[in-house]
Amino acid sequence: MRIRLILLFGLCTLLAGCTSYWASPPAGQAPPTEASAAWTPPVETPEPWSYPPPPTETPIPTETPEPWTPSPTPTPWVVQPTPYAPAEALPENFPAVVYLVQRLRPPSADYVEPLPLHPLQIWRLRYEGGMLREELLADLRPERLAAQGIPEGIGYARALHLLPSPDGKMLALSVEAGYPPAAVLIVDQDGTVKYLSNGQCATDVFGWTPDTAKVLVGCSGACNLMVLADRECYFLGSCTGGTISPDGHYVFFSDAPIRLSRFDVDTGTTVALVTEKFKPELIYARIFAWSPDGKKAVLVWDKLVQVRYGEGQLWLMDADGSNLRPLGRDDTYDFYPARSPDGKTIAFARRENPPDDLSPIWDPTALVSSLYLLDVESGEERLLLSSEGKFAHWDPEWLPDGSGLVFLSDRGGEANLYFIRPDGTGLQQLTRQGGLTGEIALLKP
Repeated sequence: MRIRLILLFGLCTLLAGCTSYWASPPAGQAPPTEASAAWTPPVETPEPWSYPPPPTETPIPTETPEPWTPSPTPTPWVVQPTPYAPAEALPENFPAVVYLVQRLRPPSADYVEPLPLHPLQIWRLRYEGGMLREELLADLRPERLAAQGIPEGIGYARALHLLPSPDGKMLALSVEAGYPPAAVLIVDQDGTVKYLSNGQCATDVFGWTPDTAKVLVGCSGACNLMVLADRECYFLGSCTGGTISPDGHYVFFSDAPIRLSRFDVDTGTTVALVTEKFKPELIYARIFAWSPDGKKAVLVWDKLVQVRYGEGQLWLMDADGSNLRPLGRDDTYDFYPARSPDGKTIAFARRENPPDDLSPIWDPTALVSSLYLLDVESGEERLLLSSEGKFAHWDPEWLPDGSGLVFLSDRGGEANLYFIRPDGTGLQQLTRQGGLTGEIALLKP
């Protein structure tokens, strides 16, 4: 009995302690108020997690650019100038002049010759109503050429020779150091460009047949006649330069050092005209210029074997290759001969840079050269325009009536087209954009 009372007392004490614990707050916390039925410990509720955090500013919407589409019309690299008046009135029959524009990078440490900065462009200068107008004739940017099935690399090639057809309606342009290594392009007066290629047949152009149906082209030391219509190529022989007689009967070409041969188109036979070393320094016959009547031709015996110019002594020959004789001095480096309309005078450029200090052939403005006139009968020379020891003048071309000449020069700081009269007066700059290179050509109306 006594044991039961003790156990009952212990159980009551235990229950009283539990009630006291849950009814009283832990140490350090306030007791429940009257408004609270019972105290409960505070629970910290975390803010909901999210990523990325909400922006503090409204973002600016991004505009989606419109897709680029090429312009349907050619866009020149150089801004086409507005018509302008020449410094002095030009002859009324001033012809259209075609020239090439290609701005070059200066030589770098790893490459000696200057590199093209822009693709080639073909421009035309007109003189109408007392105003000069520069017009973009053909743009040789790679994307333009690719649309015509022409290898894109040709657009960045350097100009070599520019020859107008006998009827003055087309141009043959040869380019060098592109990809393919060289090629010939035919350009119409409306700016249409055609790629003249047949394997390794055409890399440089030397002349046209009178009917404008064939061109004389060279490749890797070979002369070929190429028919434009079907691009068929006919091998004539090895050569480094050549020409077609104005009557179309003969093809003259230099096929070995100190050698000049004549190919008869009618009979298909070849005759050697010069076979001996009449001057030890003479190398190849190149750069032929015919008189307007087609009876005589001036040629250059190239001493330096330059791809572009052909610099050496001037010689004269008859239309059949006979009566070949020296005309100019043999101690100079002359190039770009041009026969006057009356056939009595030859204009040419004379290089004044020492031959052992040749500048790159792709940068004609690095030349130092003067313009001269030579009387065919007497052999007398007359200085037309001096280089002043620093300027380059090259590729003189006579106006059809002989009243003046147009030529290329860097005397204004950049290469441009100039005009001068045969008496040395009337010198003036014609083009303004600069960057002219290669050769020029005069078109018939």
